[in-house]
Amino acid sequence: MSEMVERVATAIETALDRQRISASWGADFSGVNPPLDVAALARAVIAAMREPTEAMCEAGRVVCYSNEPVDLIFQAMIDEELK
Repeated sequence: MSEMVERVATAIETALDRQRISASWGADFSGVNPPLDVAALARAVIAAMREPTEAMCEAGRVVCYSNEPVDLIFQAMIDEELK
C-alpha cells in the first residue's frame, strides 16, 4: 500500500470514528447506523492528500519537465500513489 493510500485510509478511519463518537452522544438510532457525513469524509481525504509524498513529487517533476499542462502534472502525481 502506498504512503498516500495509508494516509487517506487513516483520515477516513479518524473521520468515521469522530462521527461515531458524536452520534453516540445521546443519539438513539434504534440499532440503525447513524447518518454518514460524506462531505466530512471528503474533506478529510483531501486534507490527507494536501502534502505530496516524495514519489508524487518525483512523478510531477517528470511530467513538469515535459512542459505538460498543470492538470497532467497533478494527475501523474495521484497516479503514482495509486500504483
